[in-house]
Amino acid sequence: MSAEAPERLVPDTVFPTEPVRLLWFEGRPAQPLRGAAVVTPDGAGGVLEFDDRLHARRPPLETSGREIVAAAAGPGDGLWLADVGGEVFRVDRAGRRQGSG
Repeated sequence: MSAEAPERLVPDTVFPTEPVRLLWFEGRPAQPLRGAAVVTPDGAGGVLEFDDRLHARRPPLETSGREIVAAAAGPGDGLWLADVGGEVFRVDRAGRRQGSG
């Protein structure tokens, strides 16, 4: 049994005219945040955040040089991050560390 998701191709030179939700980015799952934004590891140790028009930004993060391999929506508007060593920690929307998991 196989389920196939509907596909909609969006060329990288044309931004959508309606709100969209990004599910995957370069083979990595994207996680929803408040306000229709999503976040995904960027493949270079940081995080990418997309709005509902697919505009991307790299939020500043206090990670002490750790390579981020997983990201998810956290409490409030914050993020849960996991580094390459398996440590899980939270950061707020300004990227400041909020303690460990």
